[in-house]
Amino acid sequence: MLKHICTKWPEWPKPFSFPSPPSPPYKILPLKGFGPGMVATRSIARGQTIVVERPLLLYPRAMPAFLPLKTLAETLEKAVDSLLPENREAVYAMKNSKGPEYQSHLQGIIVTNSLGIFEAMPGYPAAYAGLPRDIARANHSCSPNSVYTWDLETATFTLRALCPIRPGEQITINYVELDQPRRARQQELKSEFKLECKCKACKQEPFALWLSDQRRLFMSYYCARAAYNEQAFEKWLEEGAPAQPPHDRLVPLTGLDLDIARLDNMDGFRRAEVMYSAMEEEGVYPPGTWERVLTTLVRAHSVLENENGVKKYALIVALLTKAFTGSDGGWAAVARSPTQTEWWGKLGDERVF
Repeated sequence: MLKHICTKWPEWPKPFSFPSPPSPPYKILPLKGFGPGMVATRSIARGQTIVVERPLLLYPRAMPAFLPLKTLAETLEKAVDSLLPENREAVYAMKNSKGPEYQSHLQGIIVTNSLGIFEAMPGYPAAYAGLPRDIARANHSCSPNSVYTWDLETATFTLRALCPIRPGEQITINYVELDQPRRARQQELKSEFKLECKCKACKQEPFALWLSDQRRLFMSYYCARAAYNEQAFEKWLEEGAPAQPPHDRLVPLTGLDLDIARLDNMDGFRRAEVMYSAMEEEGVYPPGTWERVLTTLVRAHSVLENENGVKKYALIVALLTKAFTGSDGGWAAVARSPTQTEWWGKLGDERVF
C-alpha cells in the first residue's frame, strides 16, 4: 500500500495546515458518566473546522488469513512503542470496550477507538482505520453535532461541526448507523462498545421516543427509494408544480406524516420537505441523501420563484457541504443570487397556481 501511495505522491503524506486561532476550540475533559470527552470551549459555527489531525496509527482492519493473530497484536504493540512518550501515554489512557475479545489489551484499545476510513487505499483492497489522538475522545450521540472525514493525500482526519455548538457542550460523533430505531442502536452500541447510550435522542419521554423512531424509519425508507423520489419530483413538475403550504418553513411532523404507507402518495416536493424536517428534528444527515433532499428543495423553490425558500435551503446545503467536504460547493453563491439558478421560473406559463 505504501509503495502505491508514494508512486502517486512521492512526498506522501503531504503537509497539512489548520487555519485556526492558536488554541483549539475544545478541551479533552473528564465527564461524569462518559469518561474523557471533547468539550467546546467557545462557540463553533455549523460547517466550521474543529480540528485536523494525523492519526497516531494507520492500519488495515482486515488482515490476510495466513497472518497469525498474535503477529498482528505484536505488530500493533511495536507501532505504539515507537510513538512519542506523550502519544503513547494517550493511547494507553483510552478505553478498551472489547475485553478479552482480542489478543491483547492494547489491541482492544486500538479497535475500540479507531475511526473507519471509508475510502479505498491504493495497493491493498481492504478497509483501513486510523487512531487519532483527540477525535477519538469524541463520544457517541445518536444526534451527533460533528462529523469526521479522511483525506488520503495528507493522511489526516478532519472534524467539522454539523450544527452550531455552544461553549461547554460535548462535541460528539456517531459510532453506529443512525437511521434505525433506538432499540436497534442500543443493541449495537452495547454489543460493539459495551455502551448504554444516554444522549438526548435516547432519553426522551415514551411518545417522543416513538416519534423519533418513526422519523428514522421514514428516513431509512426514503433513502432506499432514491430513484423513486426523483421520479416523484419530476411528476410534480409535469403536473405544473402545484404548491401546497407550508413551503417556506420547517414542517412540524406528526405520526401521520411519517406513516411509510403514505410516502408513495406524497408528491416529490412534499416528501422532500418531510424528509428534511425529519433530518433536522433528529439531527441526522444520511450520507448520499441529505444533499439530494436539499437540492430538490432548492429546485422546487426556484420553480415556484420563492427567493426566501431558495436562500434558506441553499445556505443550509452550503453549510452542510462545508461540514462534509470543507467547501461550500458553490451553494453560497446560489444563496446570494437565488434568481440566477437555471431552475428559476422554469415552468413559466405551464405552472399551476
